[in-house]
Amino acid sequence: MSPYEFVQRAQKLISGGQHQEAVKVCRLGLLAQPKDVEGRLTLGAALMALGRYDEVLAEMRVALEVEPDNARALTLKGEGLLRKGDRAAAIGILERAQSLGASTQVRLLLDEAHSEARASSPFSAPKTPDPGGRPRPPLTVDYVDRDDPTKHYPFRRENADPAQLAKVPSFPVVGRPDPDPDDGLRFSYD
Repeated sequence: MSPYEFVQRAQKLISGGQHQEAVKVCRLGLLAQPKDVEGRLTLGAALMALGRYDEVLAEMRVALEVEPDNARALTLKGEGLLRKGDRAAAIGILERAQSLGASTQVRLLLDEAHSEARASSPFSAPKTPDPGGRPRPPLTVDYVDRDDPTKHYPFRRENADPAQLAKVPSFPVVGRPDPDPDDGLRFSYD
């Protein structure tokens, strides 16, 4: 097998859904050609399909050492970071790939990273107005179960029945009292 035939063979295996076999072929081919970027990219694609993100990142580190401006390597690295949950780093890498003229896949990954970042932001929860029209945080009180201190329960005093109110301990409360004198039971989180 010539040094570059392994890439074509691995790509055929990937398109046939045989990702583990493609990983084996790439690893064997890269033993003979360790600086072959196309082989690393093919290996990265097979590893990505298997969900082995740490290995994808390791392979892309090697590929980017050889070709620092390879848009496909940056795309795979960004996707690996995104799948691992490192959205901030993924956004930076994917924006760099996009500046190099990468494919629409980069745009889709960037959109996904930005939407996940917005969804996980503590400031993204909608503020619901109370009857007086003032916005308030969705959680007003957080209390701990006396029998199991690892359990925390969200609680709204205005929705509770009197029997439930008797069970609510006065500790610990997250936040500080709202300065509104008519409902000193609300807490603010800013």
